[in-house]
Amino acid sequence: MYRTQDNIENRTAFGSETNHHGESSYPQIRMYCLMELYSHLMINSEFDGRQIGEMTQAQRLIPSAPDNSLTLFDRGYYSLGLLYDWQNSGQDTHWMLPARKDLQFDVIRQLNEYDAIVALTTSPQARKKFAHLPAQIEARLTTYTAHGKTYRVLSSLTEPLRYPYDELLTFTPSVGKLNWVLEK
Repeated sequence: MYRTQDNIENRTAFGSETNHHGESSYPQIRMYCLMELYSHLMINSEFDGRQIGEMTQAQRLIPSAPDNSLTLFDRGYYSLGLLYDWQNSGQDTHWMLPARKDLQFDVIRQLNEYDAIVALTTSPQARKKFAHLPAQIEARLTTYTAHGKTYRVLSSLTEPLRYPYDELLTFTPSVGKLNWVLEK
């Protein structure tokens, strides 16, 4: 969230936080950026009023996802509709995000002790919102340990010969540590 100049035009366009005392002193803008991880080169951005949700703005960035890319998402972006659309928006447009603790899945194939191809069942509400969404999405659940702590990440990198476990580890330590490609 960013504050902007306080004037009627900005209040009308973007809105502001309200509480029992009324509106806050500055209108607020919600902005999301798609950027290259290491250089922080911004590929695209979306901004709108604070009343527009983060999933809506993330959906708007889908056409900007480069081919042959891996987008790292924060765990708050766990929406099978968003992830499915992202994955299918171009050629090899992959995603990765930290797995929720309460993640429910069925193991399709165990690749090794720390790596599995899993099926994620989409909800009826998600299929209503995303009419093209299948009943299940195939994903990869990878577990690794860093600094004595165990982490799990979910990704669309479901081809183990093309994306070996050891190579995935070059990305996973950054999960939750570095800036995400999709930032808010």
